[in-house]
Amino acid sequence: MLVSGNQAMKKKLVGNLQLNYVDKIRDFKIWSDLHTPSLFKPALSYALDWLAPELLGTGFSITEAGDENITAKIPYQSTNCDFHNQIHAGLVVNAGLEMISTYIAKHWAKNLWEIKSYQIELNKNTRWDKELQLQFSCSEDDMDKLILSLQKNDHVAFEGTVYIAAKNSSHADTLKLKLNIIKLKLLA
Repeated sequence: MLVSGNQAMKKKLVGNLQLNYVDKIRDFKIWSDLHTPSLFKPALSYALDWLAPELLGTGFSITEAGDENITAKIPYQSTNCDFHNQIHAGLVVNAGLEMISTYIAKHWAKNLWEIKSYQIELNKNTRWDKELQLQFSCSEDDMDKLILSLQKNDHVAFEGTVYIAAKNSSHADTLKLKLNIIKLKLLA
């Protein structure tokens, strides 16, 4: 009985260490996207992509992370395209979720919350055959409301819209996300 309890605890600790490892790599990748000199950026991005498999090969990078907005880009390359030679919609959805998660984590520690479920509505009316620019904005008041709600409640609904535009285009598509965020307990 004691042995199985120890094994369960080891599994939980190893799982938490892996989760922290991936989060640290993701944080370092975001930092490197923002602060690395352009000469070293490709090599560092390539190395970090191998360490964070969920971002492998896409070229997705966050270009700006401010207090009220976050912007990112997805390069147009053959590995990112579907059979219509446009950037794959699934990649755009994943990028939008990553952007909003990064934005919330900038304001509220990532180990205190988790996205339990989400609903998406993707409105695509333009061709995605060039590099895509993604942008998400949120007012300080809305972010304060989210943080206060997370402190008071076990789960909170959060809605946001990511605007998606092909490079040098005046038209934008939208990715509307409705997230069900739960508060994580530090001690179980």
